[in-house]
Amino acid sequence: MEYEDAKRFWLNWWRRRRNYGHILDDQKHFKRTQHIIEKCQDLGLQFDSFCELGFGNGRNLDLFKGAYPDVHYCGNDINHKAFKAMEKLHPNVTLVNLEKCDTLAYLQRLSDKSIDVIYTYGHLMHITQDVIFDTFANMKRVSKKYIIVYEGFRKDGVYFRHKKYRFERDYRLYFNNSDIIHFEIFNNKRKKMQLLISEHK
Repeated sequence: MEYEDAKRFWLNWWRRRRNYGHILDDQKHFKRTQHIIEKCQDLGLQFDSFCELGFGNGRNLDLFKGAYPDVHYCGNDINHKAFKAMEKLHPNVTLVNLEKCDTLAYLQRLSDKSIDVIYTYGHLMHITQDVIFDTFANMKRVSKKYIIVYEGFRKDGVYFRHKKYRFERDYRLYFNNSDIIHFEIFNNKRKKMQLLISEHK
């Protein structure tokens, strides 16, 4: 199964890296996350629970917690070093180590409409095509209000293999048009990124 191969690849990749990087050194993505938060505020998004799939070095959760301090946060990541750093940085956040499961299995454990916001930032690009539809089906099942996706964009076709186990897609194809309340494209130097926000009533 391709997804299992991809999981082994990323587990080994992160184990070889000495460090993941500190939040304060991440100015480029800091600005983009801040833009996403401002867009959420402009749209009037209100929520009590927030789950980030693939929290990385914690930048997104850190900034969202600053903007929405009274929200319950949870998330997962496959990087053991990032997981340990997040435990120290945010002891009150519910965290799951993906070394012991995977994103799809994590979502399948959650109850229907149990979390207001499901959020991804450069995480779905690692989800292989054999499980992406099941992953999205469970994101929609678990999400009570919103799904926020910031991922690599590819307009021509359903998906494109950008690098090994990194995929670019047009995520509008995974939603009903009537559910999408915001969509924009960012032109980076090497690839395009998309911000999509959908609402579930």
